[in-house]
Amino acid sequence: ATATGRLVVTSGPQILTVKSQIRSAFKSRFPGGEVLQIDLVAAEPNIALKTAGKSHEGDVYSYISDEVLEGQVSRSEAKLITLSALYGQSYKNLSKQLPDDINPARVVRKTREFFQVEQLESMLGRALRSHALKNALGRPISLGVENRRKSVNYFLQSSAAEIACLMFSKWCKDNNSRCVPCYVIHDALIVDCNEALAKELLDSNIIKLSIGDWGFDAK
Repeated sequence: ATATGRLVVTSGPQILTVKSQIRSAFKSRFPGGEVLQIDLVAAEPNIALKTAGKSHEGDVYSYISDEVLEGQVSRSEAKLITLSALYGQSYKNLSKQLPDDINPARVVRKTREFFQVEQLESMLGRALRSHALKNALGRPISLGVENRRKSVNYFLQSSAAEIACLMFSKWCKDNNSRCVPCYVIHDALIVDCNEALAKELLDSNIIKLSIGDWGFDAK
């Protein structure tokens, strides 16, 4: 029911918009179990990188902060810059959230070069003009040519939503005797885990998920 293919609630509790306080009331069905939320880490930036033929191990925002922008900004600032580079937030809004000595146009340009955003925009623009815009897994995306500026946003959102569903489905099948999936919230999974699996997940903090030869971190 969405242009990007993100899930919507058609019946049952409105889990996509429910307040976080309500989620805290969830209780595990397993003795000693835990209801946990598993989130893909920087899913959309990592899809942009993989689409450009690049791979990166570890936290992409820390890498941008330390390497691409040479330690000039913090990780949280690098995240804001990345979102601006991918989705076109105005420099005026970005500059309010960065240190005074940081030139927003320069850091966005360097980040766009790292993600090869110009090439991605050109590829999606050609597909849009041919009425053949699809996400990374081939799902058609309904977007008018007049909305070309939204093509990167739609491509990455749609790809992340679909990739998350498929990877979470495989992970749940691999752990089917130890957990019960409850809800998918875009690129996050709420899952009821038995005591052993909950301890394993909480101890490791980061788990590895994959689809084809694309790997993703989840926390």
